[in-house]
Amino acid sequence: LEELFDCHRLKGISAFQRGNPEQAKTEWEFCLRLATSQLHVPKTPRPLDPSTSRLLAIIHGNLGIWYQHHKLYDEALSHHTQSLEYAASINDELRKARTLTNLGLMFLGQKDYPKAESHFLACLEIAEANQYLKEQSIALGNLGFLAYKQGDLDKAMQFYEKKWLLVDKMDDKAELIKVLGNIANIHRDKGQHREALEYYEKVLELKLPQGNEKEIKITKDQIEAMRNKLVSNT
Repeated sequence: LEELFDCHRLKGISAFQRGNPEQAKTEWEFCLRLATSQLHVPKTPRPLDPSTSRLLAIIHGNLGIWYQHHKLYDEALSHHTQSLEYAASINDELRKARTLTNLGLMFLGQKDYPKAESHFLACLEIAEANQYLKEQSIALGNLGFLAYKQGDLDKAMQFYEKKWLLVDKMDDKAELIKVLGNIANIHRDKGQHREALEYYEKVLELKLPQGNEKEIKITKDQIEAMRNKLVSNT
């Protein structure tokens, strides 16, 4: 059962990533039927078997993302809520953290910022308690972005600085580039052009070995803009 489930779930993920959401939905709905067929008692709201609960937590999460992607928020909320409940029934803290992230992103998309923040904070709490470093990084980034989007640059900076320390410890170059860029943008928006320049230069140093000319040009343009600002202010 689990091998068949995993096969179709991965086929759904591949289809979703290739831009074929309908095939993804078909694969994931098959997984849901497969997992639901393992319920011991018809119409029992929650299975007793932990392995079945795990499968249901996973596939409801996938379907929640599908509906969220299509802005069908009521259906997305239903699937994410069920994913949380199944995960809680087997104490799957990692699954809970990931689903809380998805819910936070959903509320962010709906511009319900208080709910988005509460879900990101709940994810961060679980991630910190269990030392899920990747989920901590994601939560801090989401909280920083949320504060930035609302214009609270100082609050955003606090989250980004915490993320910087974490991803540096993790040696996650991709996330380090992102967070240093975010910090540079905050300095830029605050009119702190010298500090912004310093961080954009750090970003460029990290990007150069990767050889992505498009990304390198973006940062070089940002550096040039900051240098011009400094010249015009002297």
